[in-house]
Amino acid sequence: MKANKHKFSRKHWMIIALGFMIFFIYNAVASDGMNVIVPQLAADRGWDYEYVLSFATIAGVISAVLSVFFGKLCEKKGPRFMIGTSMLLAAVFFYMYGHATSIPMYVVALCGVTSCSSSFGFIGVSSLVANWFPTKKGIAQGFASMGCPFSSMISVALFTLAFNKFGLGISMTFFAVLMAVIAVILLIILRNTPEECGEYPDSIPPSERTQAELDLVSNEKGKTIGQMAKVGTVWYVGIFMGLYSMCSLGVMGQFVVRHSELPIDNAAVLLMFSVCAAAGIFGGPLWGAIDTKFGTKTGYLLCALNYIVAMLLNFTDIMPLVYISVVLLGLGACGIQVFLAAWLVSIFGRKDFAGAYGIAYPLSNILCQMCFFVIAFTKSVFGQMRYAYLVFVALLVISIIMSRFVKINYKKD
Repeated sequence: MKANKHKFSRKHWMIIALGFMIFFIYNAVASDGMNVIVPQLAADRGWDYEYVLSFATIAGVISAVLSVFFGKLCEKKGPRFMIGTSMLLAAVFFYMYGHATSIPMYVVALCGVTSCSSSFGFIGVSSLVANWFPTKKGIAQGFASMGCPFSSMISVALFTLAFNKFGLGISMTFFAVLMAVIAVILLIILRNTPEECGEYPDSIPPSERTQAELDLVSNEKGKTIGQMAKVGTVWYVGIFMGLYSMCSLGVMGQFVVRHSELPIDNAAVLLMFSVCAAAGIFGGPLWGAIDTKFGTKTGYLLCALNYIVAMLLNFTDIMPLVYISVVLLGLGACGIQVFLAAWLVSIFGRKDFAGAYGIAYPLSNILCQMCFFVIAFTKSVFGQMRYAYLVFVALLVISIIMSRFVKINYKKD
């Protein structure tokens, strides 16, 4: 096996590349794509845009609930089957999404796309990384998570171009078919564990492992989701990472709204969003490298402190500080993709990861949706969204304090 910079084999790098692609698709169809799909659909059908957009929160909550089912599917059948199946379902719902002729049909399609895509994106990729890179999960997840900011930079422009050239219906059909084809390919080429390919986890043979690492990479049958639901630490991690996720969605999901409050034009706001997305490309590998070198506790502490500084600078409305904050916000955008999986692998190892993630991810996802209540409340009281950033700072401080009490026996924590 030929070694490389990170001592990963070609098959290990293929898993990272596929994870990148899966995150790209997730972000395109369930997150940033909504910025152009929903307005186009509303305009074509004569629907009120604000009204149809309001169902996004419902879709997010339903997604969190259904992720328990997909987590169970991943636990029973493995990430390969879960990714392929949920992506095929997402393709069907995505077709319905673009061809919805009534509000109920639109809501069903939106909930389906959001639920299925978040499952193959977060549960699927994180489970693959846990299986293939148990002691290098930070760097692997960091590289894979680059798919999200890349998608932010490309997908909106791609959808806009397609809609202008071919119209909504034809474009959505094409992308749905493409997604279905990719799902079938993933079902063929993905493997749940490196052992299925004659490889080692992290590309490191057992003879070069410490005993602590051997315990972490053990591939014995682990606890089920039901059994892990009785473990308090799983809920604990889900809560403090849910607080981080709430802040992240509040910042990125309402980035344009927040920065439209500043005395700059829309072109400048969009440029700032592009800069933020570009910074996000480097954020995943940065936090992943810190996690790998210094441990998950240190990595998460620095990531959360970065977000706190970014929000405080942004709150000032002093433009030079706001510009700096945009870069820092971008760096922190991939924190949830990197550290939710990193915490659970570090604490529970490879064998119990699927069961733990099946509890922690839905919980963090439900808390994530609460960001819209924070934003709505602060805007109603203070008239500006920037005051929500102060609430998010307080929540991040709580998250950091909670994280310091988690006990990790492995490596540098």
